Amino acid sequence: SKFDVSDFARDLVSELLTASGRSEINPKLDLESIIIPAEKATPVALMVNELLTNALKHAFKEGPDGTRSGSIGIKMSQPDGHLNIEVSDDGVGMADANGDASFGMRLIKSLARQLRADIEWRDAGPGTRVVISMP
Repeated sequence: SKFDVSDFARDLVSELLTASGRSEINPKLDLESIIIPAEKATPVALMVNELLTNALKHAFKEGPDGTRSGSIGIKMSQPDGHLNIEVSDDGVGMADANGDASFGMRLIKSLARQLRADIEWRDAGPGTRVVISMP
């Protein structure tokens, strides 16, 4: 009936980096243990997975071999009873992103609405930071 979203995020980052073969990308984790109701687990997990996968896929494409090193961060906290999730990277940023036209962004916004969450994309200079806050 309960789901530890921080344990999930820790495992997901590790598995995605291993599966991608991108050993030049450094994970930066700042995860408080946060337990959420089971009914919120699937949409939260889908959002986190989509944000991390997009960062791995799009943020690090500059070097001579088509890739560049960098870091992906995920921070989770629960101030004032709200769940805050922040996914960031120090990659190329969203200048060339398709915005609302991309399936991933529409999916994330739809899941955020389902969870009554606020979501904000920010230029992290360099990179991108997405901040999700939900009751």
